[in-house]
Amino acid sequence: MKRFLSLLLCGALAVCAAGCGRIPAAAQAAGRYVEREITPPGAQEKRARGLFQLADGRLCYLAGDLDWYESGDGGATWQPQNTDWYEELCALAGSREIALCLDGDGAVWAAAPAQDGIGLFYKGEDGLRQIGTAGAESGARPLQLRTGADQSVFVLALSGGGTVMLVIDGASGQVKQQFSVEPGADFGVRGEKLELFTAGGEQVTYDLTGGQETARRPLGTGALGALGPDGAVWAVSAEGLSLIAAGGSVTEDLFAGTGNRFQAPDTSLRGVLPLQDGALCVAYDTRGGGALCLYAYDPDALVRGENSLVVWSLRGSLTLNAAISAFKEENPQVDVVLQLGHETGDAGLSDADIIRSLNAALLTGDAPDLLILDGLPADSLMEKGLLEDLTGLVEEADYFENLFTAWTLDGKTYAYPARVQLPVLLAQAGTRVENGSLSALAAAAAAGRGLPAAGEVTGFAGADQPLLYFDDWRALFDVFYAAAAPRLLTDKGCDEAALTELFSATGAISEKYGLAAEPSGRVSGTVMDLDGGQEYCFPLQIEAYKYGAACQCAVLLEDLANLNGPFWLRDTQVALMPGGAFLPRISAAVPVNAAQKELAKKFVGALLSQPVQAAKNYYEGLPVRREALAALQEQLRQSIRHWQEQHPENSYPAGLVFDSAALLSGAGAASKSNDQLKETIYEQATKFYDKSCTLEQAVANAMEATRLYFEERR
Repeated sequence: MKRFLSLLLCGALAVCAAGCGRIPAAAQAAGRYVEREITPPGAQEKRARGLFQLADGRLCYLAGDLDWYESGDGGATWQPQNTDWYEELCALAGSREIALCLDGDGAVWAAAPAQDGIGLFYKGEDGLRQIGTAGAESGARPLQLRTGADQSVFVLALSGGGTVMLVIDGASGQVKQQFSVEPGADFGVRGEKLELFTAGGEQVTYDLTGGQETARRPLGTGALGALGPDGAVWAVSAEGLSLIAAGGSVTEDLFAGTGNRFQAPDTSLRGVLPLQDGALCVAYDTRGGGALCLYAYDPDALVRGENSLVVWSLRGSLTLNAAISAFKEENPQVDVVLQLGHETGDAGLSDADIIRSLNAALLTGDAPDLLILDGLPADSLMEKGLLEDLTGLVEEADYFENLFTAWTLDGKTYAYPARVQLPVLLAQAGTRVENGSLSALAAAAAAGRGLPAAGEVTGFAGADQPLLYFDDWRALFDVFYAAAAPRLLTDKGCDEAALTELFSATGAISEKYGLAAEPSGRVSGTVMDLDGGQEYCFPLQIEAYKYGAACQCAVLLEDLANLNGPFWLRDTQVALMPGGAFLPRISAAVPVNAAQKELAKKFVGALLSQPVQAAKNYYEGLPVRREALAALQEQLRQSIRHWQEQHPENSYPAGLVFDSAALLSGAGAASKSNDQLKETIYEQATKFYDKSCTLEQAVANAMEATRLYFEERR
């Protein structure tokens, strides 16, 4: 789910009696919160613009340019309201950039940019009128507004390059108070305190008397918060729905983030409205418009129904979230329970501890219904007969069949990857790419230019560019290990010759470029905001290649979007690294003793369906479905074409004819190592890099360190 956008308005404005009807924690064991979509008919193709509850309990939903829907039965039915006055308001304000809110009686308050500040308007039963102009910097733009006690109106606005809170006299339109605040996605007022909820998932408290920040606390990664009528703080994120009681500090999880709207692909949070009865309304932006969902406590809803599906994954995945949403859309009667080995914020257990617990469940009959194999010893699970044979479950002609060989044994398929990542080489079109072996690639790098000892390294002339760029040991090892793993890891253990080549090749490059355990910082990276408040850092190898710090780039291709920058600035070719390996990601398997095998198989189908495969993959890998990859290829082509139209000096054909399908079709062997084994080998590699031991000693130590793992597997 994308990071939510700043709203023009959203939130609860009505006053309700103290102590809303939220179910006490002790009673919640008997039931749970359930999700119900209540989008007004006709509003699905319009973005949410506002969400309010009036003093008498009526819900009001504003959408599009301005459509107003009202419900007196909790969203079961909606009645459109007349908004002819809105065009009159736009004409009176001289702008369509208007922030709106409703007070508890249903009267409309509006704020719009004005030449000498912000214009304040009111529309009640007696018609529309301008109250006045609140003095502010020229160009100030209102984002949201709320009404409060003593006819005060609170306006969150952009002004002078920052964000400010204006407290305006609702009778005269004059500013009573103004102070700087954090950029906010929503806010609420209670007594003498302003509670501001940031786009970064924090709650910031300001004292209205002096306009000073008095407290701050995190609500969760990517969480959108809101102030409830009783002063409780609600938060919604991709992880679920939570609440902190008024005056409290303990977060109470109310609704797990499984199979619901806030995990759906191409969906972002728009606004959160706590209701008077303890329920919650959440407005969303969707690919096609908007959606509105109600979350209410149902004492009769079973925590896990008989018709439920338990999905287990070591860590969360946004691709997995998208699959859960797609599955729920087709199977609304099924209760999907997502179990994560590493819960959010849990740093207490190692992967090995969690995997041991999972193995016990698989052997004792308490298995989940579906397993995501990432990070697990999947080969061992197949060999021990703990996974269901899924051969023929999907029509492989729709997919890259070679990628489905990742989890096969004795001609049978036990799991299907939803994504793959590829170790690739990027190079100037027409130049030689050394992808015969890792040793040959390392020799070519060692024979070329080195890197300066310090300072910025971008913008070298072609003759001064080193062959490759890496910022530290970790980046170097990860790429070469991914390429080496299919030959390195055998049924009997580590292949000593392959391990020697891996250590020797990476050691030669490390010495040539003067790498160390810590990043050198010689190339500045690009960070992209992802859904749920996450961030993605583009590999520095790509940045170095793009800006002329290296002739070529060895990198793990996680998304075709990784190639945008290189293709924009350089005439680029893409080739698989030596060995032609691919890394299966988000791989789904069904335990042999799963209680819901047929539902689990349907879930595999949802994971591989075109909507999930074609959705933004959040840099978790390339899709395995041909049609989905073709769509991403076309997006890349359009991006490059647009760049070339804007920058004709960078016009060349390579980016327009790049064939990603051929790249995936050419991948031959799956790199399936689990993280525990990889880290064991990396630990020994670093001792060779820092010259604590010889190559022979490092290889021998790694062989011995991994021997126990393979013995346990057998």
